[in-house]
Amino acid sequence: MLIVIGAVKGSPGASTAALTLTACWPRPALLVEADVFGGDLLYRLRAPDGQALLSPWHTLMQMTAVAPEAITAQAVHAFTQTADGDLKVLLGAGEAGQSALLARSWTHLAPLLARLPGTAGGVLDVVVDAGRWTDAPAHRELAKAASLLVTVTRPATLATVGQLRERVNTLTEWRAGAGCAPLPTAVVVRTAAREAKRAAGELDGELARMRVPADVAGALLEDQAAELLTGASLPRGDLLAGAERLAASLAARPAAPDRHAGGWTR
Repeated sequence: MLIVIGAVKGSPGASTAALTLTACWPRPALLVEADVFGGDLLYRLRAPDGQALLSPWHTLMQMTAVAPEAITAQAVHAFTQTADGDLKVLLGAGEAGQSALLARSWTHLAPLLARLPGTAGGVLDVVVDAGRWTDAPAHRELAKAASLLVTVTRPATLATVGQLRERVNTLTEWRAGAGCAPLPTAVVVRTAAREAKRAAGELDGELARMRVPADVAGALLEDQAAELLTGASLPRGDLLAGAERLAASLAARPAAPDRHAGGWTR
């Protein structure tokens, strides 16, 4: 299952949402960094021994230094690192210029991630941090290969709803243009705990009123994310339980047919 998480313009939080949800995912999962503006997970995550940094030489950039067609599931696992908390992560490009060098690789890499086998057999869930949505080749290919599309946004305002509608429609058009099965977007609202229920309900109502092919899956509380990113041991309290419920709800959603398994064709 390939879960691609992006954010609309003016609504940062894709990286935090991807990291938080992967940490709480109910099945074995791999976090892949694909922010076309450059990611910062290298600096946000710690190695299991408490070192501040993972290896900057063991990333997606190094993996794709070979010809794109040579990228295999074995290569993905070989370049995967383990962060504190047993979080499996494949780091991406550190800045936009490096990310541009990866553009041609995504045609091959995105469908590979959609059916990535686990090291112990079976198919591994892959959560992709897409950063802010753009029209870059990486995002187009990931959207077409995705089993689940998630867009992170702030509570409803005229601007955020308009931007969200525009992006969801674009994702829908990309998939339709490639002959992909329809895939409604799951929306996650980043907000404070006291505003979560109201914010989710208001945004869900606006999406329905405007007939946007998306629905609100739930809220990721600002303090949930902060608790998960402190590097301290994680108490099994209400905040973490809320993030786990959201992850479980997303993981239980019906996945789009695999384009390489006869579900649809170009």
